[in-house]
Amino acid sequence: MGERAKSILVVEDDAAIRSLLVDVLTDEGYSVRAAADGEEALALLGESLPALIILDQLMPRMDGAAFRAVQRARPDLAPIPTLLLSAVRDLPEQALALDLAATMPKPFSLDELLGLAGELIAAAERGAVTHADTLHPVPSGGPMPRGVAGDGRAS
Repeated sequence: MGERAKSILVVEDDAAIRSLLVDVLTDEGYSVRAAADGEEALALLGESLPALIILDQLMPRMDGAAFRAVQRARPDLAPIPTLLLSAVRDLPEQALALDLAATMPKPFSLDELLGLAGELIAAAERGAVTHADTLHPVPSGGPMPRGVAGDGRAS
């Protein structure tokens, strides 16, 4: 696995959550960089590209939606799978509107987050970067349970 395949950018304004994510992901062998908002994240992306972005939605200066709009508009950033980790109520709708690889509500399980991060990085290596491409599609009726393929069969 290459160096980029083991890199993650965490974009989270809550310092305690950001620090926890950096520590846990680093302990799992990932190279982790962190930003407190979307503007800082874009500056870090100018230095090197990660295999995965873990993104909060509600942040000062540039929130997750604004960051995602810039990311999707830039050909160098658009292919990076993005996991929305947020406490917003309409997470499934956000996922569809922002065309994210996956979502995870706060509060979250660190074990589930680590598993999902690994799955998304592996999916990206196969060319999947959006909900429609990954094992985590979100139908219009709400979130689909993990481990269920887009056609409803267990994966």
